Amino acid sequence: MPVLVQQRPAAHTTNHISNHQHYPVKENIKMQLPSSFAKSSSIFVLTALASCILITACSSDSNETASEPASTSSQEQQDSSENEQQEAAPATDEQQESSDSGEQGDSSATEQQEESEDASSPPSEDPPSTEEPSEEPFTPSEGATRVQFAPGDIGTVIDGGVLRGESPAQYILQAAAGQLMTVSLQSLEDNGEFTIYGPTGQPVTSSLTNAEILLPADGDYVVEASPTRGNLSFSLSILITNAASYEEVRFDPGTFGATIEGGVLRGETGPVYGLVAAEGQTIDINITSLEENGVFNLTAPDGKVLVNESTNFTTELPATGLYLISTGGIRGNVSFTLEVEIR
Repeated sequence: MPVLVQQRPAAHTTNHISNHQHYPVKENIKMQLPSSFAKSSSIFVLTALASCILITACSSDSNETASEPASTSSQEQQDSSENEQQEAAPATDEQQESSDSGEQGDSSATEQQEESEDASSPPSEDPPSTEEPSEEPFTPSEGATRVQFAPGDIGTVIDGGVLRGESPAQYILQAAAGQLMTVSLQSLEDNGEFTIYGPTGQPVTSSLTNAEILLPADGDYVVEASPTRGNLSFSLSILITNAASYEEVRFDPGTFGATIEGGVLRGETGPVYGLVAAEGQTIDINITSLEENGVFNLTAPDGKVLVNESTNFTTELPATGLYLISTGGIRGNVSFTLEVEIR
């Protein structure tokens, strides 16, 4: 836009000197500019000033115009982000509800399946027990007879009888662990047998006619006599002695036998020897003494006496277990040598 500049008339350069003051004038100091140069300078300054004002105004308008779209774009982005979050939140809730619904459906399906299996499967039954019922401890009857040895005696003989269908005859004896009990039963018709029960009520021997056992515990022992057929008339011999000692027979490595030296005092029971052997093995026992008065008994694991008061015996063993060899004398004191061999 053109700028109108009003030209003012040039001022006169004539110096007015006051009537009251007088200053000297030096003509060579003051230089007077041409009037055309002064006009050009004024126009240039005004034009430059107007251009600066115009540029500043345009720049301000441009900045305001540019900032408005930027601000508008930022606001639109913020609004868009909030809208997306609001849209995402319902989706998350729907997913959660869907997940919960799925879990409830799975749980319901599982419960239905379990109920179906329970309904279709027959009720479980406990497997039958394979354990055999334990036997109740033996208790002697009220009619059992307690046996007392006469003072100084180590045994007794009892004569008795049992009618067919009646209860067995029972005899109670008190004894101590480590004592040797020898029992034998004789009957007119060979139709009798006996069983020995220990202090715990468990049988020590069963259904025998001759037995010798090393007593395992202190207490009351019961000897029960019964018929195998018909009426029974019997003679029952019971002997309880204190064994001089008990010793297990051991063979040296690589050998099949052992030799033992011992002795028996008059009227007493000699040492008792035990050895473990297997069914079907053959045992050979021999006892020698200076006066030929030494003897032995051999008892099987079940208490049955295999041989009584013998000096030499050979037999095939009927069972696996502990066999007892008890020594004694038929008169006076005995000094013996006992030889045992198993093959």
